[in-house]
Amino acid sequence: MLNLYLSNRYTFTAMYKPPKQKQLDELIKKMRARLGTDMAPANVQGVRKVMKALKRGEMVGILPDQEPEIEGGIFTEFFNTPALTMKLLPQLAAQTGAKVVCGYAKRLDNAAGFEIFFSQAEEMISNKDINLSARAMNQSIERCVRENPAQYQWEYKRFNTQPEGSEKNLFLGVNGARTPV
Repeated sequence: MLNLYLSNRYTFTAMYKPPKQKQLDELIKKMRARLGTDMAPANVQGVRKVMKALKRGEMVGILPDQEPEIEGGIFTEFFNTPALTMKLLPQLAAQTGAKVVCGYAKRLDNAAGFEIFFSQAEEMISNKDINLSARAMNQSIERCVRENPAQYQWEYKRFNTQPEGSEKNLFLGVNGARTPV
């Protein structure tokens, strides 16, 4: 919903992870781009497209709370548990000086629609030290999740990959649910 809200109001480029099935990829792009979003795949070409949009002063959207490939991430705390965290967003923020804003759409009761929320990301998100900036990004996400934990997409499985040598633990989510990590 946030994608549709933004693309209806701004020139907007959104990164997404293409599914393995080509037909599904075409459907996803068609539905997400129906109000004008320029879709950028989460690969080298997509990063170039996002960089060009940022240089033009346009708005871009990156979902920072999905687990990246191991080479595209670092381990840092997410709800006090090590999580493989993307480096891309904090690196882009540091390189471009772009203002980072968090946003989410809250489903309203009785299918009454959505309420859109925005907040400034933690200041350290654009720090050149990737450990500090990735942690600040996770803190920004945590702040949004705490606003409405029941609607967070916990199925993103942020804790599937753990640092080498770590033991599997149970993550006690913000909503009290136990999730194996």
